[in-house]
Amino acid sequence: MAATLLRELVYKDIARTSALPRLEKAKFTGDGPEVELLKSEEDIARAFMTETEAMRNDPLSKYIFDPPDTQKSWRHDVYMRVLRMREAALLKHRAQLDQVLQVYHGDAIAVFIPPADANGPPKPSGPWLIRFLSPLAILTSSPQQRRRIKEVESKLIAAENEHLGDKKDELFLLGLLVTHPAYQGRGYGSALVKALAWMADAAERPTWLISSNVINKEFYESFGYKSVADIVIGDEDPDYDDEPFVISLMIRQPEKVFPVDEK
Repeated sequence: MAATLLRELVYKDIARTSALPRLEKAKFTGDGPEVELLKSEEDIARAFMTETEAMRNDPLSKYIFDPPDTQKSWRHDVYMRVLRMREAALLKHRAQLDQVLQVYHGDAIAVFIPPADANGPPKPSGPWLIRFLSPLAILTSSPQQRRRIKEVESKLIAAENEHLGDKKDELFLLGLLVTHPAYQGRGYGSALVKALAWMADAAERPTWLISSNVINKEFYESFGYKSVADIVIGDEDPDYDDEPFVISLMIRQPEKVFPVDEK
């Protein structure tokens, strides 16, 4: 199905060797947007604003970042500033590694992590700023935030171990897919998912993701993702007044790639 949607694909090092397909630009049929790698400083800054606005009402983000003990707390303000600095540095780092796809200068982005064995030896965890800010974020977080982070991490690790196991590093990970709220419903997210699917298909690798909002499952299913684990969040927290919610681990198997002309 995906093969009939592609009009133009510009890539390097397609998997005729062990190298990872490196997408430069993709254009799909119809009036859909063009997908490119996130590169410029201006686009990275715009993409970070997109991420911030799009994640504002995400159930998992609200659960972790807004527990009762953060209300009207100066410590929470410091924590959120540190977190934003870390996330901005991480997005820039991923962009420098060619691991961020974008539409219209950052109005929508997809952050992905390629298979560990596709690009040679593992790369360092990131620049010094990220390594400095990550423990600082933990130090400035509240007790309830730390408890909730531990809950989410333990449940995710258990699901990943059960359903991905030792093969986890051989798969693509779609780590983040967001569109600025002002531009949602225009097919930007669909174009990004299709572009990553072509990269994974060319490398003959599955792709996995965590859907943090149940309303997004049907969207991912339309591109071949299947839920292999539904993880209940909030059922163990006595301070959580809302109903527990579900996040899903989803996997997409690669499809056959039909040849396209290199440009």
